[in-house]
Amino acid sequence: MGGLSTHVLDEVKGKPAPNVKVKVYRVNEEGKTKYLHTAKTDKEGRVGSLLTPKEMKEGTYEIHFFIGDYFDKQGTEGADEFLDEVPLRFKVTDPKQHYHVPIVAAPGGYSTYHGS
Repeated sequence: MGGLSTHVLDEVKGKPAPNVKVKVYRVNEEGKTKYLHTAKTDKEGRVGSLLTPKEMKEGTYEIHFFIGDYFDKQGTEGADEFLDEVPLRFKVTDPKQHYHVPIVAAPGGYSTYHGS
């Protein structure tokens, strides 16, 4: 199966967050990042394939969510006061497994989990 996907939910509206820019990076042993891809969430707030099963390797990755831009474009109150680009670092220990890494975001904070 393999691969990497994400989902962004707008906690203020209680709905998916469309058109959120996301970038994915691989992190080497020295902590330096290598850019891999950029995508935008669809109308359901999803990116179904940030990395294909072929691209998945064991190691450390980061997804950067440009959530500040999203809330600013929505005109959400407080959008420019705290969150901007949210980097999420995680480990892939089994590249044959599918990794789904969503966030639930508001201008003042976010949460994440290892989805399915």
